[in-house]
Amino acid sequence: MLGIIGLAVLVGLGAGGMALLSGYSILIALGVYALSGWLIIAAAVLVACTARSMKARAQKQGHAYSG
Repeated sequence: MLGIIGLAVLVGLGAGGMALLSGYSILIALGVYALSGWLIIAAAVLVACTARSMKARAQKQGHAYSG
C-alpha cells in the first residue's frame, strides 16, 4: 500500500510541476497534484481488488470428477 501512495505522490508532484511550468497558478497546480494522486490511488486499488477477486475465483473452481 505504501508503494501505491508513493507512486501517487510522485505522479502528483510531476503533474503539479508541469502545471506550474505551463504557467498555471499555484492553486491550480495544487489541485492537479491532489487530483492526479487520488486518481492513481483509486486506479491501483481497483486493479488490486480485481486481481485478488480473479485469483480467488480461479482457486474456487473444482473438478467435476475426483479421479
